[in-house]
Amino acid sequence: TDVKNLFQDIQFPPDVSQLTSRTKSLHDGEPGARVEISFSQFPTSTISKWIVIFRDLTETEKAEEQKILSARETEALRTQQMATLAQLATGVAHEIRNPLTSIKMLIQINLDAFKERGLPTQDLELVEQEIRRMERSVTSLLDFARELGGPG
Repeated sequence: TDVKNLFQDIQFPPDVSQLTSRTKSLHDGEPGARVEISFSQFPTSTISKWIVIFRDLTETEKAEEQKILSARETEALRTQQMATLAQLATGVAHEIRNPLTSIKMLIQINLDAFKERGLPTQDLELVEQEIRRMERSVTSLLDFARELGGPG
């Protein structure tokens, strides 16, 4: 891009001494390319001079876009991993809960039978308590899976 063209649309005040500094961003026609131009007045005792700084921001902006894209990809991967973990936790919980329910029912039936016959029930009661503890653990696992966004 021609330097003369870079400044053609900048409106200078009629009295240039009013202009002390300005920054302008320009696109040179290339997608994603951007140049920042900063200029400041540098007064001397005889004439006014200008300091002009050109800064190519193209690579900086591309790096920022890449950083954002990378963060989005990382978040998408994390979301997918959490969904997979939730699905696994749900499957494990159901695989444990189903046999526990059958065992618990058998224990309760036998508890009633032992009580009717006057037989000791402490062992069966202990097994039933442990099954309830395991059920609470399975429920916690299912709650965890729901928090991760998986099926409950």
